[in-house]
Amino acid sequence: ATERMRIDSGGNVGIGTTTPGSLLSVQAGNAQITGTTTSHALIATSTLWVGAAGNLFQVTQAGNVGIGTTTPGSLLSAQAGNAQITGTTTSHALVATSTLFVGATGNLFNVMQSGNVGIGTTSPATTLNVYNANESTTLTNFTQSVANAGLLITTDYTASAYTPGVFWTMQNNVGTRPKAGIWLLEDSAGSDMYFGTSNAFA
Repeated sequence: ATERMRIDSGGNVGIGTTTPGSLLSVQAGNAQITGTTTSHALIATSTLWVGAAGNLFQVTQAGNVGIGTTTPGSLLSAQAGNAQITGTTTSHALVATSTLFVGATGNLFNVMQSGNVGIGTTSPATTLNVYNANESTTLTNFTQSVANAGLLITTDYTASAYTPGVFWTMQNNVGTRPKAGIWLLEDSAGSDMYFGTSNAFA
């Protein structure tokens, strides 16, 4: 006969294994746990984990969920890999009812409840607020590293071509409404900067 289940001298129960290492060990197959609409299918009074030492998936007693980490510091913490969140054309892929941030304490990228976006700041004061503390007193002929730029626009070089710039327009973008912009004209001698409006150049 084939052995289906074993209870060892320590009280451990093994299903599909003769050497259960915990109170219940299921191997060489799938385990299904079902409940009802009025009861819980699975209750863990301590940390619940999947994988060796919980390094694949872990639910702590505090309710924090860790994927790729055994010490999730928030309700959901995913580490050591990529997280993909997808939605449909009629639903939201990601909904944050509080501040959404990237980086330690949000110092890389912040989306506030007000809709303001902060890059390098946790308290954006307007729709887009970029902060960079890399000041310099040695800037000469634009020799400073662009890594210290507060905002960097990079384009390809084509002689006598206008670069994409920064522009302002009305929401409905009607041709007769005011517009303004800043852009560059590139040539072999360098770059000319233009400041323009819909009816004149500055």
